[in-house]
Amino acid sequence: MSNPIKLILQSQCITTGIRSLTALLGLIVFAVIIASVFQLLPLALTNLEVWWLAMIAIGVSAVSATYVTAWRQCGMLAALLLLGISSQLMLTEPKWFQAITLSNGSKLFMACNVILAIQFFTSITFIFCRTSKAAICRAVSTLGYQKIVVLAMLLLAFCTSAMPHIKFHDISGLITQMTYSSLFLTLNIITVVALTLNLPRQKLFSLHASITQLISFPESDEQLRPLDRSLPLAVAAWVFFVCALLSFYAFERIPHVEDEVIYLFQAKYLLNGSLYAQSFAVPQAFEFYLLDDDGARWFAVTMPAWSLILAIGVAAHAAWLVNPVLAALSIILGHAVVKRTMNRGSANIAILLMAVSPWLIATSASFMNHTATLALMLAAWLALLVAREKKAITLSLLAGACAGYLFLIRPVDGLIVGMLTGLWSLVYL
Repeated sequence: MSNPIKLILQSQCITTGIRSLTALLGLIVFAVIIASVFQLLPLALTNLEVWWLAMIAIGVSAVSATYVTAWRQCGMLAALLLLGISSQLMLTEPKWFQAITLSNGSKLFMACNVILAIQFFTSITFIFCRTSKAAICRAVSTLGYQKIVVLAMLLLAFCTSAMPHIKFHDISGLITQMTYSSLFLTLNIITVVALTLNLPRQKLFSLHASITQLISFPESDEQLRPLDRSLPLAVAAWVFFVCALLSFYAFERIPHVEDEVIYLFQAKYLLNGSLYAQSFAVPQAFEFYLLDDDGARWFAVTMPAWSLILAIGVAAHAAWLVNPVLAALSIILGHAVVKRTMNRGSANIAILLMAVSPWLIATSASFMNHTATLALMLAAWLALLVAREKKAITLSLLAGACAGYLFLIRPVDGLIVGMLTGLWSLVYL
């Protein structure tokens, strides 16, 4: 017996009506955005609200573009995922640590909650239309109930959003934050599961067959594909371009976090061959986070290793390009490491995932030291792997130097990476 929901969705009249409605809605939203930007309507929308409306327009456009194709369900669910995450961000205060707000002065607060409700019920409907309750239970049991619970508890325990509440002993705020964060995460996972279940299998098989002719996948044989050699370089170039573009236009080549100010300040006086800057007559007027002044010397209290790398960019009058270069280098190093530990196909997938990681892209467009930490970690691992292959003591020393320099950038990260890498290297003794 045919699924009634599927029959309704496939109705030509319904299809034409929904596509026309979504196209009209998209035009209306775009018109509201343009009117708000040029102040043609007395809406007085904030930049965040205009951005949220832009996400609405993109989601509506995705539904309209895919509704008469085999990707119809995917277009709907992808639009809902985009709108849901955008609405979650609208309900989040962008403080030092993000916090969920249950009451919001925004005119779109109620609309955000309505979209989240629609996202939940639509995702659940699409999941149960595609598979049965028994199949879902089997999938969860295959993953392991205990593992899922432990993973969820670890994610909650080490969530940075909990830190302000713990610091100020705000137990009720902590419970609220953890509850809503868990609900948002669960909602997004449900939508991703629904999207995965509703992917058109035949189209995917055809697309997979075409792509595997060009690049290797994890299940591919050892034969070299036409784009295998150029893929790491192409992905590295893409990451560099996106990070540089974001740094130039969005971050405007200036620090936006207090730590970035410190690193750039430290890099400048280190470049001048000094370990400190000259103190001012009134040091109290220049008090700043992570800066110290003993009356004669004005200096940063942070480890100097990252600032020394940043000083190279300062010397070239392009400090904003240091992290994009390190991000591109991390792609090359990451590919080499995964290829040696697993296979070329897995390495291709790994760097493609790195290339679309919002965390990697955003931090690599800033003056923060996370990207240098990643590059040094991967360089240490690659040096160890090649040293084991070629029995070269010099490469082992190079790996130790990279791990040591990593410790001088981020001591805690360096300690963790160094200990785990040391234990891993003992396997090959």
